[in-house]
Amino acid sequence: MALPVKDQIKYWTIAAAILVLFLWLLGDILLPFVLGAAIAYLLDPIVDRLERLGTGRVLGTTLILVAAFFVVFFIFLLVIPLVIDQIRLLLKPRQI
Repeated sequence: MALPVKDQIKYWTIAAAILVLFLWLLGDILLPFVLGAAIAYLLDPIVDRLERLGTGRVLGTTLILVAAFFVVFFIFLLVIPLVIDQIRLLLKPRQI
């Protein structure tokens, strides 16, 4: 026996409200997992292409991780001197 449409709408609305509340309460905990899944989804085609070129999946993943490390490292090399200069300017006494 099927539920009437009115009851189905009521149950689905309650379920959706509980899901939204759950996601809102655990959003800070779930965010790293969602970001990790998104990054893996975006980088998978690159690993597939490297695999077709003859490298293994582990080697392709390692190459991507090493490349990402170097990108972050070079960004820090560019940003840190700028931040230090800005801090010096901020701490330097100014004449009015």
